Amino acid sequence: MAQSNFDSSLVSIQTKNELFRFSQTPVRGYFQQYDFGFSGASFSSMNNGEIKTPQTPQKQQEYQFFSQGRRTWNEWYLSGAFSYTKQIQDSIGWKQVREISSNPYYFGNIQPGNWNNDLFDAQVAITRPIWSQRLLVSIGADYQLENLVRTNDPRPTIDYYNLELTGQLSFEILPEIYLYGLISRASSSEKGGIKNYNASNDSYGQLEYNLYTLMGLGSYNLQQKRSYNQDRTATTVGGGVIGGIGAFRFSNEIQVSNSTENFIRKNSDGDEWIGEYFLQTIRNDLFIHYSSPEYLIQLLSGIQLDQGDDFNYLFQGLNYDYQHSLITADLIFSRNSSKKWQWGAGVDYTTLSKEDYNASHFVSYETVKGRLYSQVALKLKAGWQISPQMGLGFQKSLDQELIIGANQENDYTRMVLYPEYYLQLISRAEVDARVDLNKKFSKFQLNPYFGFNQSLAVGELPAFWESKSKDLFSGFQIGINFVH
Repeated sequence: MAQSNFDSSLVSIQTKNELFRFSQTPVRGYFQQYDFGFSGASFSSMNNGEIKTPQTPQKQQEYQFFSQGRRTWNEWYLSGAFSYTKQIQDSIGWKQVREISSNPYYFGNIQPGNWNNDLFDAQVAITRPIWSQRLLVSIGADYQLENLVRTNDPRPTIDYYNLELTGQLSFEILPEIYLYGLISRASSSEKGGIKNYNASNDSYGQLEYNLYTLMGLGSYNLQQKRSYNQDRTATTVGGGVIGGIGAFRFSNEIQVSNSTENFIRKNSDGDEWIGEYFLQTIRNDLFIHYSSPEYLIQLLSGIQLDQGDDFNYLFQGLNYDYQHSLITADLIFSRNSSKKWQWGAGVDYTTLSKEDYNASHFVSYETVKGRLYSQVALKLKAGWQISPQMGLGFQKSLDQELIIGANQENDYTRMVLYPEYYLQLISRAEVDARVDLNKKFSKFQLNPYFGFNQSLAVGELPAFWESKSKDLFSGFQIGINFVH
């Protein structure tokens, strides 16, 4: 493969895209074409404003350590990554599980609580060219291990693991252009046990501490079983074309995934199957990189379609329907003559709908988000380089609908669904700023950085919100990276 321009500091937007977004498959290490190591540590803090949903934290802090890179050895291409994240969250209600996703089945309660989470993630991929590099054989593994603890009543302790194994074959159809196919299998297990340290909170009279078994968009059950298992299996098949010709490097990848999750409620009386959730995801990702003596251009785009439904064992049939689509596109441009400025523009278009037939609840959203961003690299004294980056974004709701059946409004409707719906109606402006410093030493490069994020409501707020604060979100990140 012909090498394109490479900023070994790993600071520039285009270099990060080229190394980490060129492909999301195990063969990516072969096409990165550079041996590198990239490690670091960071701290981030975020605050949601007074306008938020109960299932998101008021404040969140994260400490992270990570390492990733690629090495070659006797025509073996090895790439991998490891990260550990300590996550501290407060004021989360209606959530007694690992995460809120499209899956309708989970435990929740009214009383907000604080969480202390430990998250591990390890990835490895190996590629071996054979048959004079006309065939690339790749395997990959991704392992996640998590422990989550809520520190006030009701107090769950949750253990989670996920293992995904992937096999991939890539065949050279033209010089340096490969057609590939892949298959992966993922298996995960989440187990949670919930208790109150204050025995009086076990009473049904303590309404804020009662456990809700949530089953959709308004359907729930109040039988107080305090342990659960949630197991998931997923199979993914995919294919694509990847490679380069002349000044172009490109990849076009498509994957189709089908997953099944079950939710089992447990106590001393035995197991009770509540429901199964089936999700199909179709995803297409396109990456084009063009480099000439005068300028460099990157185009990144993606399309994702999700369709989910369930089988509810308590209702003996289908109860929940989930539809989601996302289209993204980004264009990045820089002139090689100065090698200082990079400009980018992007747009996201999202649709989402959820329906609960038993509760007669339906909600849908349609939003668009645009963004502009730029980065400049400037030389300082003593070999240091500074790279400030600024991004501006704007999100607007294009269409929305909320239908609640007659006499079907309940606690979930008032406390969860209404805040989620009226938050989506708010137009917002976003500012993202980051400053990177970089200095090369004899055996490594040092990259300290600082970033800041702010999201503000634009225009009149929906009457649902009593607060008139326009501050929706703010946060900052500080860290240091090592290139070695």
